[in-house]
Amino acid sequence: MKYNKRICFLSIFSTVISLVLYFSFRTCCDIVKDLSLSLFSASCLLIFTAYIGYFVEKSSAKRKILSAINENFYITLSAESDNNMANTSAIKRAIKKTLTDLHILHELLVDYYTGCFKKDTQLQSIINDTIRNYAEKLTQLEVYLSSEEPKNYIIDNKIKALADMSDGVIDTLIAWIEKSNFETGEDFKFSENFISEYEEDT
Repeated sequence: MKYNKRICFLSIFSTVISLVLYFSFRTCCDIVKDLSLSLFSASCLLIFTAYIGYFVEKSSAKRKILSAINENFYITLSAESDNNMANTSAIKRAIKKTLTDLHILHELLVDYYTGCFKKDTQLQSIINDTIRNYAEKLTQLEVYLSSEEPKNYIIDNKIKALADMSDGVIDTLIAWIEKSNFETGEDFKFSENFISEYEEDT
C-alpha cells in the first residue's frame, strides 16, 4: 500500500510540473511543450495504475488482518491445557504462541496504518496502546513463570486478567473493523458462546 501511495503522490507532483511547463512554454518552445504533454500523459496513467494497485493491496491487507485475529489468549491456553488444568509448560506455550500471533497482527496493522492516505487515530491507539499493553502483560507473566517458585494463586489471577484483557483487545479490534467498513463475511461473525463452542470442538 505505502509504495503505491508514494507512486501516486509522485505522479500527481509530476502532473502538476508537466502542466506548469506546458503553460509556461507552449508559445515559445515546442520541444518543452511536447515533453510536458508526454510527461502529463505518463503521469496520469501512473496515477490510475497506482490507485488501482493501492486498493487491491488494501483489500489484501484487510483480509490478512481478519485472519490474524481469529484467536485469543484464553482459547490458546485452553487448547494447551489438560482437563482445563493448565500447567506451567502449557501456559508458557500459550504465551509464546499468543506473542507470535500478536507480533504478526501488529506488523499487519502497522503496514495498513502507514499505507493509508488518511491516518486513522483509532488504529494508531490500538497499535501504540492496546496491543502494546497486552504484549507487556503477557511478557510479565512469562517472566514471573521463570522466577523461583511462582505462586499458583498469582498465576491464576494473572491468567484471568489476561483473558479479560484478550477479550478487550478483540472487542476493540472488532469495533475498529466495523467502523472501517471491512467486508468481513459470515465466517467472521462470533457468537456469544464462541469460546465454549471452540472448547467443545477441541
